[in-house]
Amino acid sequence: MPVLAFLGSVGLALVAMLFAANAMLPDNGAAIVVSGRIGLPEPWHPAPDPTSPPAFGPIPAPEMTSPAVIPTQPVSEDAITPAARTARAEAPPKKEKRVARQSTDRQQTQAHQNHTEQSSLVDRFSIRGQ
Repeated sequence: MPVLAFLGSVGLALVAMLFAANAMLPDNGAAIVVSGRIGLPEPWHPAPDPTSPPAFGPIPAPEMTSPAVIPTQPVSEDAITPAARTARAEAPPKKEKRVARQSTDRQQTQAHQNHTEQSSLVDRFSIRGQ
């Protein structure tokens, strides 16, 4: 209990010193004014630059007649010569590549081997056998 009495007396002394300091300080009567504004500031808008072009103007049409663009344009069916059409018709069809699949029993064997490897690692580091 002497600790609580000590803490109470020290706290009472500190509060008394606060009141004494407040009484000794001069009273200005006015609060410190930082600015005359009350509330949120107005949103910022940049000043328009008279030398810059308008932000949203008409979009120019793409130039599709340049020599670099002409070969990349698709060819219409009318532009294909009859000789090219017959050559295409006579050409043998392309062979599809088939992917060889593993048999299901081989997959099961591999899965069993993976499981036994995992269980041997677990057994190796476990304390079950001790």
